[in-house]
Amino acid sequence: MSECVGIEVRSPTTPLTSLLVVGSGRTGTSYVAACAHYLGFPSVPGRDPRGNFEDPVLGEAIAERGGLPTARVRRLVSYRAKRSEVWTFKYPPVSESTLALRHLFPRPGIILVTRDPMQAAETASRVEGLDFGERSIDTAEHQSRVIKLAFAVGDTPLLWLPFERSRADPVGTVGAIATFASRMPSKRKVEAIVQKVREAHGRYWGGLVPSSTPSQD
Repeated sequence: MSECVGIEVRSPTTPLTSLLVVGSGRTGTSYVAACAHYLGFPSVPGRDPRGNFEDPVLGEAIAERGGLPTARVRRLVSYRAKRSEVWTFKYPPVSESTLALRHLFPRPGIILVTRDPMQAAETASRVEGLDFGERSIDTAEHQSRVIKLAFAVGDTPLLWLPFERSRADPVGTVGAIATFASRMPSKRKVEAIVQKVREAHGRYWGGLVPSSTPSQD
Protein backbone atom coordinates (compact mmCIF):
# COMPACT_ATOMS: atom_id res chain seq x y z
CA MET A 1 0.00 0.00 0.00
CA SER A 2 1.21 3.50 -0.74
CA GLU A 3 1.72 5.08 2.67
CA CYS A 4 1.43 8.56 1.17
CA VAL A 5 -2.20 7.80 0.23
CA GLY A 6 -3.76 5.86 3.07
CA ILE A 7 -2.95 4.72 6.58
CA GLU A 8 -3.95 1.22 7.59
CA VAL A 9 -4.60 1.93 11.25
CA ARG A 10 -5.88 -1.58 12.01
CA SER A 11 -5.22 -4.33 9.48
CA PRO A 12 -7.73 -7.13 8.82
CA THR A 13 -6.86 -10.60 10.11
CA THR A 14 -9.36 -12.26 7.74
CA PRO A 15 -10.70 -11.18 4.32
CA LEU A 16 -13.38 -8.50 4.57
CA THR A 17 -16.83 -8.89 3.04
CA SER A 18 -18.30 -5.44 3.77
CA LEU A 19 -16.60 -2.05 3.50
CA LEU A 20 -18.14 0.76 5.55
CA VAL A 21 -17.15 4.11 4.03
CA VAL A 22 -17.66 6.83 6.64
CA GLY A 23 -17.06 10.57 6.67
CA SER A 24 -18.80 13.92 6.52
CA GLY A 25 -20.63 15.28 3.48
CA ARG A 26 -18.49 16.62 0.64
CA THR A 27 -15.32 14.99 1.93
CA GLY A 28 -14.83 12.50 -0.90
CA THR A 29 -16.80 9.49 0.33
CA SER A 30 -18.46 9.01 -3.07
CA TYR A 31 -15.06 8.94 -4.77
CA VAL A 32 -13.78 6.30 -2.34
CA ALA A 33 -17.00 4.27 -2.59
CA ALA A 34 -16.69 4.39 -6.39
CA CYS A 35 -13.16 2.98 -6.16
CA ALA A 36 -14.41 0.17 -3.90
CA HIS A 37 -17.42 -0.43 -6.15
CA TYR A 38 -15.32 -0.95 -9.28
CA LEU A 39 -12.81 -2.99 -7.31
CA GLY A 40 -15.56 -5.56 -6.79
CA PHE A 41 -17.39 -4.37 -3.67
CA PRO A 42 -20.70 -3.13 -5.17
CA SER A 43 -22.25 -0.17 -3.39
CA VAL A 44 -25.93 -0.88 -3.98
CA PRO A 45 -28.09 -3.76 -5.29
CA GLY A 46 -28.48 -2.29 -8.75
CA ARG A 47 -27.57 1.07 -10.23
CA ASP A 48 -27.56 4.14 -8.02
CA PRO A 49 -29.46 6.66 -10.17
CA ARG A 50 -27.68 9.65 -8.61
CA GLY A 51 -24.23 8.19 -9.16
CA ASN A 52 -23.25 8.69 -5.52
CA PHE A 53 -22.43 5.04 -4.88
CA GLU A 54 -24.57 5.00 -1.76
CA ASP A 55 -27.61 3.18 -0.43
CA PRO A 56 -30.27 5.73 0.60
CA VAL A 57 -32.80 3.03 1.49
CA LEU A 58 -30.61 1.46 4.15
CA GLY A 59 -29.22 4.87 5.09
CA GLU A 60 -32.64 6.35 5.77
CA ALA A 61 -33.67 3.22 7.67
CA ILE A 62 -30.67 3.70 9.97
CA ALA A 63 -31.52 7.40 10.37
CA GLU A 64 -35.19 6.78 11.18
CA ARG A 65 -34.57 5.55 14.73
CA GLY A 66 -31.34 7.36 15.47
CA GLY A 67 -29.06 4.45 14.65
CA LEU A 68 -30.85 1.78 16.66
CA PRO A 69 -30.53 -1.80 15.31
CA THR A 70 -34.20 -2.03 14.34
CA ALA A 71 -35.76 -5.06 12.70
CA ARG A 72 -35.98 -3.15 9.42
CA VAL A 73 -32.29 -2.27 9.47
CA ARG A 74 -31.39 -5.90 10.22
CA ARG A 75 -33.59 -7.13 7.36
CA LEU A 76 -32.06 -4.68 4.90
CA VAL A 77 -28.50 -5.58 5.90
CA SER A 78 -29.35 -9.27 5.58
CA TYR A 79 -30.95 -8.65 2.18
CA ARG A 80 -27.92 -6.72 0.92
CA ALA A 81 -25.57 -9.42 2.14
CA LYS A 82 -27.56 -12.12 0.34
CA ARG A 83 -27.56 -10.12 -2.90
CA SER A 84 -23.78 -9.80 -2.98
CA GLU A 85 -21.04 -11.80 -1.28
CA VAL A 86 -19.00 -8.62 -0.80
CA TRP A 87 -20.31 -5.06 -0.76
CA THR A 88 -19.82 -1.44 0.22
CA PHE A 89 -22.08 0.72 2.37
CA LYS A 90 -21.83 4.51 2.39
CA TYR A 91 -24.28 7.16 3.53
CA PRO A 92 -22.52 10.19 5.13
CA PRO A 93 -25.42 11.52 7.27
CA VAL A 94 -25.41 8.30 9.31
CA SER A 95 -21.65 7.72 9.54
CA GLU A 96 -21.68 7.78 13.35
CA SER A 97 -24.58 5.32 13.48
CA THR A 98 -22.92 3.12 10.86
CA LEU A 99 -19.91 2.75 13.13
CA ALA A 100 -22.16 1.95 16.08
CA LEU A 101 -23.98 -0.70 14.01
CA ARG A 102 -20.82 -2.14 12.43
CA HIS A 103 -21.38 -5.62 13.88
CA LEU A 104 -24.61 -5.99 11.89
CA PHE A 105 -22.49 -6.08 8.73
CA PRO A 106 -20.69 -9.30 7.77
CA ARG A 107 -16.91 -9.16 8.41
CA PRO A 108 -16.77 -5.34 8.23
CA GLY A 109 -13.87 -3.04 7.57
CA ILE A 110 -14.03 0.74 8.08
CA ILE A 111 -12.73 3.20 5.50
CA LEU A 112 -12.52 6.64 7.11
CA VAL A 113 -12.49 9.56 4.65
CA THR A 114 -11.46 13.00 5.92
CA ARG A 115 -11.00 16.40 4.34
CA ASP A 116 -10.19 19.96 5.40
CA PRO A 117 -13.60 21.17 6.71
CA MET A 118 -13.24 24.57 5.02
CA GLN A 119 -12.63 22.95 1.64
CA ALA A 120 -15.62 20.65 2.14
CA ALA A 121 -17.75 23.65 3.13
CA GLU A 122 -16.58 25.60 0.07
CA THR A 123 -17.73 22.76 -2.17
CA ALA A 124 -21.07 22.50 -0.36
CA SER A 125 -21.55 26.25 -0.59
CA ARG A 126 -20.80 26.33 -4.30
CA VAL A 127 -22.69 23.20 -5.32
CA GLU A 128 -25.60 23.20 -2.89
CA GLY A 129 -25.86 26.90 -2.02
CA LEU A 130 -25.27 26.32 1.69
CA ASP A 131 -23.89 28.95 4.03
CA PHE A 132 -20.09 28.64 4.07
CA GLY A 133 -19.59 29.60 7.71
CA GLU A 134 -22.27 27.34 9.13
CA ARG A 135 -21.23 24.43 6.94
CA SER A 136 -17.57 24.81 7.97
CA ILE A 137 -18.51 24.54 11.63
CA ASP A 138 -20.96 21.67 11.08
CA THR A 139 -18.43 19.70 9.01
CA ALA A 140 -15.62 20.26 11.51
CA GLU A 141 -17.77 19.12 14.43
CA HIS A 142 -19.25 16.11 12.62
CA GLN A 143 -15.91 15.00 11.19
CA SER A 144 -14.31 15.23 14.63
CA ARG A 145 -16.96 12.92 16.09
CA VAL A 146 -16.63 10.42 13.24
CA ILE A 147 -12.82 10.35 13.54
CA LYS A 148 -12.95 9.79 17.31
CA LEU A 149 -15.49 7.00 16.98
CA ALA A 150 -13.67 5.29 14.08
CA PHE A 151 -10.44 5.21 16.10
CA ALA A 152 -12.25 4.14 19.26
CA VAL A 153 -13.82 0.96 17.82
CA GLY A 154 -10.63 -1.06 18.13
CA ASP A 155 -12.24 -4.37 17.21
CA THR A 156 -12.78 -3.45 13.55
CA PRO A 157 -10.15 -3.01 10.78
CA LEU A 158 -9.64 0.64 9.82
CA LEU A 159 -8.19 2.30 6.72
CA TRP A 160 -7.82 6.09 6.86
CA LEU A 161 -7.89 7.95 3.53
CA PRO A 162 -7.31 11.72 3.74
CA PHE A 163 -9.04 13.26 0.71
CA GLU A 164 -6.19 15.57 -0.26
CA ARG A 165 -3.87 12.59 -0.65
CA SER A 166 -6.30 10.18 -2.28
CA ARG A 167 -7.49 12.77 -4.78
CA ALA A 168 -3.91 13.38 -5.92
CA ASP A 169 -3.20 9.66 -6.40
CA PRO A 170 -6.19 7.65 -7.64
CA VAL A 171 -4.01 4.65 -8.53
CA GLY A 172 -2.60 4.65 -5.00
CA THR A 173 -6.11 5.00 -3.60
CA VAL A 174 -7.38 1.93 -5.44
CA GLY A 175 -4.23 0.08 -4.36
CA ALA A 176 -4.75 1.04 -0.72
CA ILE A 177 -8.36 -0.17 -0.75
CA ALA A 178 -7.37 -3.36 -2.59
CA THR A 179 -4.67 -4.15 -0.02
CA PHE A 180 -7.07 -3.46 2.83
CA ALA A 181 -9.71 -5.69 1.26
CA SER A 182 -7.21 -8.49 0.49
CA ARG A 183 -7.53 -8.02 -3.25
CA MET A 184 -4.60 -8.23 -5.66
CA PRO A 185 -5.68 -6.62 -8.94
CA SER A 186 -3.21 -6.38 -11.81
CA LYS A 187 -1.78 -3.02 -12.84
CA ARG A 188 -4.05 -3.10 -15.91
CA LYS A 189 -7.08 -3.80 -13.71
CA VAL A 190 -6.21 -0.87 -11.41
CA GLU A 191 -5.85 1.44 -14.41
CA ALA A 192 -9.24 0.26 -15.72
CA ILE A 193 -10.83 0.95 -12.33
CA VAL A 194 -9.35 4.44 -12.22
CA GLN A 195 -10.71 5.14 -15.70
CA LYS A 196 -14.20 4.03 -14.65
CA VAL A 197 -14.03 6.22 -11.56
CA ARG A 198 -12.90 9.18 -13.67
CA GLU A 199 -15.90 8.69 -15.93
CA ALA A 200 -18.34 8.30 -13.04
CA HIS A 201 -16.80 10.90 -10.74
CA GLY A 202 -14.75 13.16 -12.98
CA ARG A 203 -15.33 16.21 -10.79
CA TYR A 204 -12.57 14.96 -8.53
CA TRP A 205 -9.95 15.58 -11.19
CA GLY A 206 -9.05 18.94 -12.67
CA GLY A 207 -10.98 20.79 -9.99
CA LEU A 208 -14.23 20.07 -8.20
CA VAL A 209 -16.75 20.76 -10.93
CA PRO A 210 -20.31 21.20 -9.61
CA SER A 211 -22.52 18.20 -10.24
CA SER A 212 -25.97 18.59 -11.78
CA THR A 213 -27.26 16.21 -9.11
CA PRO A 214 -25.87 17.23 -5.71
CA SER A 215 -24.78 14.27 -3.59
CA GLN A 216 -23.87 13.62 0.02
CA ASP A 217 -20.24 12.97 -0.87
